[in-house]
Amino acid sequence: MQQQEKVARMIEELSKLGYTMQDLADLVRSLKNVYDEEGVENKLYQEDELVDRITELLKEIGIPMGIYGFQYLRKGLYILVEYQHKCKKNMQLKELYVILAKEYNVTYMSVNRAIFVAVTNGLKNIDPDVYMNYFGNVVSSNGTVTVKTFLATITDYLLLEGF
Repeated sequence: MQQQEKVARMIEELSKLGYTMQDLADLVRSLKNVYDEEGVENKLYQEDELVDRITELLKEIGIPMGIYGFQYLRKGLYILVEYQHKCKKNMQLKELYVILAKEYNVTYMSVNRAIFVAVTNGLKNIDPDVYMNYFGNVVSSNGTVTVKTFLATITDYLLLEGF
């Protein structure tokens, strides 16, 4: 019963953001693991490649692996790429934070803060060539890359690589 209550609360929160039941069904399908007849998880090779590539990108940008934000970013980027493939539209940041918060059993604000800290720390000491390679001239009004821009740019980069 507890699992059903969690699902009901999640559906209610996403409905408040303006998503229809069809949008939610598409989201669930995009996040669902693939199982074979025996119930053993059947991970596709490309999924492993995607997680490895996301990890490489985050390390190259300079985000420390030992902080929670790294884990949230890695999972969040994976979700964004998969969602883009399944639903052909963009996911709002708050929706992503809610999904990550449910998965890691924390509040969505702590996910928000951890990702912000990870992105800020990663971009502080980034090599200028790496910065130009991924972000080019994409900056906000105060001269930095926002979390939203960071996620969108890296997601687009991964999609262009064929993931």
